Order: sequence, then structure tokens, then C-alpha cells
Amino acid sequence: MDTPTQTPAKRFDPNGQAIKHTRVDEISFAAARDSCGAMNEALESQYRTKLPGPVVESFGFDAFNLLAKHRPQDSGNGSALARDLANRLRKHDQYYTLRQHTVGDDLAAALGVASIACEVCQATPDEVQKAAKNAAEAKAEADDAKALAEMMASDENADPSDIIDQRENAERAEARANAAASDLGRAISENGASMAKVVDRAMGKAVDDAQAVKQAARLFGLGSSEAMGGLPVSEKIRLANAVKNAGPKFRRLLEILGRETSTALDKQAAKCRHDAGAIVDITLGDDPARLLDEELVELCSPSRPRRLLAMARLADAAAASYEVEHKEPQGRGPIIVLLDESGSMSGQNEAKAKAISLALANVAARQNRDWACVCFQGSVTAEFSVLARDASTRSAGISLADRTLAAFARRGTGGGTNFDPPLCRAADMIASAKYERADVLMLTDGEGPIGKSTIDRLNSLRATRGASIFAMLIGCSDHMAKQTRTFADKVWSSSCFEDAPVADIYDSL
Repeated sequence: MDTPTQTPAKRFDPNGQAIKHTRVDEISFAAARDSCGAMNEALESQYRTKLPGPVVESFGFDAFNLLAKHRPQDSGNGSALARDLANRLRKHDQYYTLRQHTVGDDLAAALGVASIACEVCQATPDEVQKAAKNAAEAKAEADDAKALAEMMASDENADPSDIIDQRENAERAEARANAAASDLGRAISENGASMAKVVDRAMGKAVDDAQAVKQAARLFGLGSSEAMGGLPVSEKIRLANAVKNAGPKFRRLLEILGRETSTALDKQAAKCRHDAGAIVDITLGDDPARLLDEELVELCSPSRPRRLLAMARLADAAAASYEVEHKEPQGRGPIIVLLDESGSMSGQNEAKAKAISLALANVAARQNRDWACVCFQGSVTAEFSVLARDASTRSAGISLADRTLAAFARRGTGGGTNFDPPLCRAADMIASAKYERADVLMLTDGEGPIGKSTIDRLNSLRATRGASIFAMLIGCSDHMAKQTRTFADKVWSSSCFEDAPVADIYDSL
């Protein structure tokens, strides 16, 4: 079937949908469709299948309501295919797992629709697709014939014989539509096992994509002051697509990163808890951590209008909040990570070390601190930095922090190890005004000598610039640990990252 020249109208026949909907749902779907390029492209690309555009659009709307609405209900209407797919989606064992990410979140639901639509429309058996196309075309012809018959019957100047002929034509068209609908039902029944596999793949992909959104938010949701934290969902969708396309290696990194970020933030929160302060009054604000219980209840309300009003108050800094009086902690210096990217770090060590580095970037952003990473092998191979302001500075719609950290996370490993170049580079950074009182962390599994002049310079800068130096050594010898202690404030040594006291890093920096 040729691709239509324009998108089908985003209004839906109540009798054509398997899931009950309102005009508000139509508006929400249209807005999400426009905002989420992934869903828009997914639906329109499926018009090239044997399923006609209106069928694809209608299925997308049903899937959207199944994912976004708090209590989706069967309408008792819709084609046999619409009812079958909606029923299979609702009964799938991963349906409620997916809804944890999408209920009440229109754009997250839109990403789910994009994932499901691609799989379902492309993998639906040919026999079912052909029957669905015939049923949709026959129904459209029957509706047109019926409308014409009614129009002629209301025309006082119409020839009675023409009215009779048109009524008979409408009846024949309706009979053809009923027969086509029966053929569709039979095709679905005969291909039940294949349809089950189609939906299983679609739901698995949608859950993976939803988890990618969550992981991307953990990685890239730096310094945001939005309600409930993190980036806008449209930005999460863009980042989730990048995560999906980055391959399993990057996805494994994100899984580790989620745990590391949680640990890092918990440690930092524990250190700052004594400065939390006392409640002195009730005021209006936009800090989710200080909302009154009444506002939290409204934000979690099953009623979408009440929830939207609460979110609007939060966005306008007009939500009822506690006013807290506290002592501002003394500002801390930047975080500098020296990351070993030699060949021996490949695999789990690389993923764990990068996860620690990125977790520290998240900590730095939340504490208004700059973050930098010096990657090294036999020499310094790359440098990355995220200034405190980068999380809110955008270029072409992407925050500079997102762009920098995504590039950093996708790097590989190779080569040998030489410690003098990265340590000298760290010394140069500490000596500059920008990195005064910096916390430096070296992550390595390598062995090698460190020059006396490098060690002397680092110790001098520790004394004069207020810098602190830490090192995590994985599988290194006692000699390497002893050598590192000559210039580091603290050295952690372990046979592998799984046994390493990583939480101590977050407690120290």
C-alpha cells in the first residue's frame, strides 16, 4: 500500500476503538504524537505495511490509552483485530511492568507506542494484515453507502427509485463489511499462536525501551530543577533512543551506573544531613523535597486534572512548601577523575570504572561542582569536562553535559599504561585557579613506575592548593599501592571491583 500524502486525522470514531476514550484523551494523544518524533515516525512508517493507515492510527491510539490511562476500560467496540490486540496487550505478563513507566506520563507512553507499533504492524501475519485491510475498506464503503442513502432519503427532490436503489446498495455494502469482518476474525483465530508471538516481542521491546528511558534519566538527568527531577520526558526519549542504538556494552554500563549513582547520592546526602536545617514556616516554592504532604497527594492523584494542576503549581513555584532555615555548607572544589583505558581494563572493570566516573559527574552537578575526566593509556588520550553550568546550557536542544558524558561513555579501551602523563596533567589542572581545592580520583588496574618529580609536584600542590588525591587500585601489587600512597591522601586496593569498597569513594570526595 502506498504511503498516504498526509497523516490520517487525529480524531477517532468511538465505534472504532477497543478502549474507551474521551476528547481529552484524543488531545493528549495528538499532543504526544506531535512531541514524540519516535512515535510519529513509527506510526507513519507502518502505513507501508498491508495495514491501512487508519487501522495503524487506531491501534496506536488504543495502545496509548492502555499505557497512559490510570484505568483503561474495554469499549466493546472496534474491529476484531483491535479487540484482539488490546486484549493480548492487557493480558501480557509484562503489561503492568511497562505501565509502571507510562501511567500518567503521556510522552513515556508515546515511546511505548512507538516500540509496540513497529513490532506489531511489521510482524502481524500476512493473512491477518490482508484480512484487516479488506475489513477496513469494506467498512469504509459501507459507511459511505449508508451516509449517501440517508442523505438521499432526506432530500425531498430525490427520485424514490434512486432512494430504494441506494438503500439496497447500502445493505449489500454492509453485508460485504460483515463478511469481511468475519473473515478477519477467522484469520485472527487461525493465526492465534503467531499473534501471541508478535505481541510478546512487542511488549519485550517496549519494556526494554522504557527501561532505557529510566537508565538514560539516571545517566543524563544532571542538575535539573524540574518537578520530580530529571530531564523533560521528550529529552529522555531522545536519550533513550541513543541508549538503545549504542548496543549491549553501553546498556550494561548503564545498569551498573544506576546502582553507583544511587550509592553516591546516598553517601553525599548522609554527609550533608546535619546541615538540613529546621522548618520555620510554610511558603510557596518549586522544590519537590520540601512539598507539604497535601501537595504530594495531589501530585500522585489518580485524577489527571488534579495531578496536572499540582504540577502546574510546582512549575510556577506556587506549590505549598516548607520553608527551611539552614546553614549553607562550604563550597567544595571540582572533581577530577583519572581513568585508565588500557587494554587490561576491558570488560567489567571498564564498565565499573566508567560508572563510578559518571556517578561522580552526577554528584558534582547536584553540588554545583565542576567535573573533569582525564583518560589515559600510554599517554593522555582524551579529556572531558562538565562545568556546573553545562547541565542547563543547551546547544541544538541538547545540554552540553549530555553531549559530553555521552561521548565519554562510548569510548573503548586499548594499549598499555603510563602514570606520569595523567598525573602531570592533573597537577597542571590543580595549579590553575579553576581547579583549586580539587578532589582527584585515579581508577586503574595497571602497574608501572611514577617519577619522583611527579610525586614531589603533587605533594606540593596538595599543601598549597588544598587538593586531595585518592586512588582505587584493582588487582595491583603491594608495591604499586605503596608507591601510590606517597602522594595520595587515601588508597583503596582490591582484587576486583566487585569486592572493592567503592562506597568509600563517594564518602570521601
